Amino acid sequence: MYALLAACLAAGIYSCKPAAPAAEAKTEAESVTGYVADATMNNIMIITQAGDTMNISTMDADRTKVPGVMVYDSVQIFYSKEKIGENEITKADSLTVISHSLRKK
Repeated sequence: MYALLAACLAAGIYSCKPAAPAAEAKTEAESVTGYVADATMNNIMIITQAGDTMNISTMDADRTKVPGVMVYDSVQIFYSKEKIGENEITKADSLTVISHSLRKK
């Protein structure tokens, strides 16, 4: 009797485990050069040399590889795209400031 109760309890607990999260697919690193149009704590928006606008996440970036930037800095960013569920996120892997902006006061 107790063995049957223990078996039912174990089966109930085992069947309630959460499903494994969907696998995240990450692409090979690519690079882009342009200037910073806007920067926040977790995102950099750049205008590429081709004139395209890109939003690149810096949320989980290594701060030694992705330092802070100022608007109008000229930068080269190595990035990868990560698919999470139905969304694709462009994430910064490393960033080099080519030249700092010369903001007038």
